[in-house]
Amino acid sequence: MIDCEYLSEQLKIIYNGYKSKKAYIEEQNENAKLGFPSYLEAKYAYKSCVFDYRKALAFNDDEQAKKLKNKQNELKAKLESIEKSLPVKLAKYEPHCKKCNDEAYIDGKLCHCYFTKLNELAYEYIVTPAPKLNDFSQNTLTDEKTLKLIDALKKYCNDFGDNSKSLLFFGKRGTGKTFLASCVAEKLSDNGKNAVFINAFQFNDILIRFLNASAQEKLILKNILTTCDLLVIDDLGAAPVLNKLTAENLLMIISERQTLSKPFIITSNLTAEEIANLFGERVFSRLMAKTTAKIAFDGKDLRIG
Repeated sequence: MIDCEYLSEQLKIIYNGYKSKKAYIEEQNENAKLGFPSYLEAKYAYKSCVFDYRKALAFNDDEQAKKLKNKQNELKAKLESIEKSLPVKLAKYEPHCKKCNDEAYIDGKLCHCYFTKLNELAYEYIVTPAPKLNDFSQNTLTDEKTLKLIDALKKYCNDFGDNSKSLLFFGKRGTGKTFLASCVAEKLSDNGKNAVFINAFQFNDILIRFLNASAQEKLILKNILTTCDLLVIDDLGAAPVLNKLTAENLLMIISERQTLSKPFIITSNLTAEEIANLFGERVFSRLMAKTTAKIAFDGKDLRIG
């Protein structure tokens, strides 16, 4: 998950906003219902019973507690029946996430909506439109090597973790590199991971912004790119190399991710030799590390390994 204090604080504000809105609606509804004597009386009786039940438990009076528990259930049912019959239109809170009801957690675990919102904030902060990713089911190629690679990538997604291999897709234009990288990012996002997908031109735009950013902004940008579960840089080499800016920051990000055991996927139309010439030996050696699976889209067998 993206380790960024700023984004975490923004998420707290968002989810607290949901809770505040829900609490306000509930308070307004309750005030409206309390205006009816029948509901007020039933509500008081129910709350009194709950208090007596808890007191019986505190004094270990099991027999009395059992009686009060039954009475409590009866009073609750009566209260709900009166509530339904009240001639008042109550406001309804519509949660953004029906799974967790905007609580961010389900059974003590972060809900999928939390990771989705975190990704949205990450793209918003790096001033890059969230991409429309592809799905493996959209594949139209039926040749054996592509189908085998897709099976391998699906397994890669299902087994994905911080120590998963990074992937380098290189080869000719139009051979499916971007499509498959996009499918991996989409699958991981569906699995509750933070996959950030940017192309080479967007990467350059981020680096230019990085130059003039404040220390805090630089830290946030760095955290997004180095700690997201998966970083995809598509079509590396298609955009101009900005002096040493592109190579040096690419080296920094790759090195940091490798130190943190955070995988990346890079696609490129360049050959291995062209990558070395364009970005330098240090970047090339990092890309060709043992922790990276090199997959050539050159008409030969495609496999992760």
